[in-house]
Amino acid sequence: MDAAVDRLKQRVDPELLQLFEFHVQCRWPATKVARKFGVGLARVYYAKHKISRSLKREIQVLRDPLS
Repeated sequence: MDAAVDRLKQRVDPELLQLFEFHVQCRWPATKVARKFGVGLARVYYAKHKISRSLKREIQVLRDPLS
């Protein structure tokens, strides 16, 4: 999983990654993340969706590089 996150950090918007980390990994409520970073609630949910999807793809590529 760490390798997938490292690869993902090179390709995604750092702001989205930061929103994702606080909301998902630190388990902060989306409203708290939005207030802390001065973004809309939709932006936090978008970050969660975008990064989660990209992370799943990276994990799949690392497991089976030929697919």
